[in-house]
Amino acid sequence: MKTRMILAMVAPAFGVAVLFAQLLLSQQGPVGPYTQNQAAAGRAIYETSCASCHSADLSGREGPQLAGANFLAQWGGRTAGELISFMQTTMPPGGTTLPGDAYLDLAAFILDANSARAGTQALTAASNVRIRSVASGQRAAYLQTGGGPTAVQAKQDKQAKQEKQAPRGITVEGEVKNYVPVTDAMLRNPDPADWLMIRRDYKANSFSPLNQISAQNVNDLRLVWSWAMQDGVVLGNQPAPIVHNGVLYVNNNGMVLQALDAKTGELIWENRYGTNPAVPSMRGITIYGDNIYLATNEAHLMAFDARNGRVVWDTTIQKMTPDETLFIFGHEAGHYVLNHSPVPVLIVHADHSRQDVASLETAAAA
Repeated sequence: MKTRMILAMVAPAFGVAVLFAQLLLSQQGPVGPYTQNQAAAGRAIYETSCASCHSADLSGREGPQLAGANFLAQWGGRTAGELISFMQTTMPPGGTTLPGDAYLDLAAFILDANSARAGTQALTAASNVRIRSVASGQRAAYLQTGGGPTAVQAKQDKQAKQEKQAPRGITVEGEVKNYVPVTDAMLRNPDPADWLMIRRDYKANSFSPLNQISAQNVNDLRLVWSWAMQDGVVLGNQPAPIVHNGVLYVNNNGMVLQALDAKTGELIWENRYGTNPAVPSMRGITIYGDNIYLATNEAHLMAFDARNGRVVWDTTIQKMTPDETLFIFGHEAGHYVLNHSPVPVLIVHADHSRQDVASLETAAAA
């Protein structure tokens, strides 16, 4: 009788355990179309062939993010086979290819890094499994030092502290070769290959006259290079790059101005200006003569040497406290330095109250 009672009690408990396990598996979603051995092999390949551009934790550096919300937003609706095909035709940059099943293993690792679960069926190039159906976009715990939420938060706090302590000023030295000063005539009638201001010209046409890409050949376009911009602010990335004589100038979040070779994607120079890396960048930068001009969220107008990124001059437009943010509105705020045309200014205080300033001229005179 005693034995029967024990068995009767164990049986329901076992049933609950099985039900719980089934519920847990159903919440985890279907397994991925790859094996754990493929993911492990892909991780080894990634560390030697990909991490230098995409970072060791797949968060992106010069190359785009490969694990996280941004990756899932771009690739979630596409299949694992499409990811493999894309990597085979574009990676690594420069026309070289990886041997054997490297691309299959890399794709398996990328799925695993986005919290997919390995299965028993090996991944193939013909896989039609949509990435979002097996991967959550949550970066896998083994990519995060310590794995647990407390350790992850500590890592993020450490990174934020390091960012605040990071050196400012010129952080990458370089020189733009054969620089050609920008003239009034160039601004009025820009070279077809140039993009000298936001929306390209004074009429804000946002249209390039270049005609090498057409409806007939656009399907043949392939990725040549990509560049991971600065991240980490709530307003996202909204700056508008400019291009002159084959050099792309871009203003990043955290007050980081960069010059890149538009053909190769190589960084020429970088200047981390200002004192507050926690703020988003202003949208527009402009170029004239030998300088790049921009407005900052610290209420400054600044000019940088377009050849090497060094500060030419720095003018305070409005005295502000550390808890205030400046927004400058106008088609070309930077061109204030050229013709002193009034540009509206709005200062937003920490309590969300607003202070309107009639123009940069009146602000500068105050």
